[in-house]
Amino acid sequence: MTYECTDTGDDTMFVVAFDSKTFQSGASLDTAVLMDAPDGYDADAQMTTIKKGTTQTVQVAYVLTDESSPVTVEVSDLFALDDTVKVTREFTL
Repeated sequence: MTYECTDTGDDTMFVVAFDSKTFQSGASLDTAVLMDAPDGYDADAQMTTIKKGTTQTVQVAYVLTDESSPVTVEVSDLFALDDTVKVTREFTL
């Protein structure tokens, strides 16, 4: 999954600013560890601190439960008191 995020507050990292949840067939997906990552994949990007106004591309790999069911992604502010402000998107495989 490729995320593009822009820091609008204090210097931060994707991993500490956003709560990202990924589902397939109603069940959460585990994060994958890639031993032979494809070209351009940077597993450490989500740990990079970015300054206010900077946009960063972050990629996270997941272990799919099957290769045909859609994948739903929900992203919200990690420190929000409720989840009323979140982005949800479904991807067909």
